[in-house]
Amino acid sequence: MGFEVDDDNEPAPENVPAVDAPPVNGGSLLEGQEWGWDGIDRRAMLQGAMYNGPSFTNDWSPKGKPFIEIFLHFFPCYFLEVTIVEATNSALLAVNAAQTTYGELLRYIGMMLLMSCYMKSPDYFWKTAVRTGDCSEDEENDMPLFTFNRYMSRRRYAAITSALRFTRIKPPPTFRDKFWQIRDLISAWNEHMQTIFVAAWALCLDESMSIWNNRWTCPGWVFCPRKPWPFGNEYHTACCGLSGIMFVMEMVEGKDHPPQVVPRYSELGKTTGLLMRMLQSYFSTGRYVILDSGFCVLKALVQLKKVGMFACAVIKKRRYWPAFVPGEAISREFDNLELKVGDTLAIFGKLDGEEYFFWALKEPTYIMKMMATGGPLLANDSCGEQKRR
Repeated sequence: MGFEVDDDNEPAPENVPAVDAPPVNGGSLLEGQEWGWDGIDRRAMLQGAMYNGPSFTNDWSPKGKPFIEIFLHFFPCYFLEVTIVEATNSALLAVNAAQTTYGELLRYIGMMLLMSCYMKSPDYFWKTAVRTGDCSEDEENDMPLFTFNRYMSRRRYAAITSALRFTRIKPPPTFRDKFWQIRDLISAWNEHMQTIFVAAWALCLDESMSIWNNRWTCPGWVFCPRKPWPFGNEYHTACCGLSGIMFVMEMVEGKDHPPQVVPRYSELGKTTGLLMRMLQSYFSTGRYVILDSGFCVLKALVQLKKVGMFACAVIKKRRYWPAFVPGEAISREFDNLELKVGDTLAIFGKLDGEEYFFWALKEPTYIMKMMATGGPLLANDSCGEQKRR
């Protein structure tokens, strides 16, 4: 139907083999090597056994804080106060409407967040049906206990919505860029998170969906059928593996991305460049990055190791095995040895002078395969103590 679809079946661009590329599933990569892994944690050996937890700068903590204080700490309020207020006021001035303030915009954001909790149109929140008894019992139970009239009139809300701006850049770019009005906001949030939060030793990178059902009013609109909410904007997001706090995001622009905007590290390839941009604030820290099969590009993991980060990714065959991965040879080895469920095999190799590992685990109905550049094959004393409720 012309939708841009992310269906998790297409291989990463770096994993598409060249026409004249020799097959990887033979024994060329495995010749002269013995299956097995010494179990040494390369990450601990090269960087020191750092299993640090997440932290905030200036000894700030969310414990015991009200939601509004937590929100204001994570949101780049300086950007709201300087850029958004000024740009919105310029648009309000053009239509002879009253100027807004920092406090009024915070109130506006709070109303938007509350409305997102209900499957109702904005007009619904200015009704007085609850107080007059004109609604059914089901409607009354699905309405907030108050209306927004005490905080802002419906006309004022509509005026701010139509005038809301997220950038002071004038005029717009000379080329067609559907995202130029929100690039500053995303950059401001990423920079703000770098200044207030330090993630733990384990990081996780994946995709997240921002719901939007109308493709005609949403640049970069994506249909992602494997997600619980499949329609809207797709973001690559990185989170702290221990706290779950997100600290960086990048929108998947897809076909709407203007060729004049060249992202940093794009010369390294699509997947490698993305990982480098998302994780650049943690270079040389020995952090460990956990990736799903969408990022199983061996060159990307090796590039992260060159800048002082370690990673692992699940290996999944998408039409082809990922580049440099002898998937069929690994499966044959398991069949030849007649291994039991829970048994593992591992082998190491080198790419661009950096050591990497493939390891596999026998499951009841399949063989799970992973690529990694650090970490022990089994848990040991260096892994640190973890407590879970």
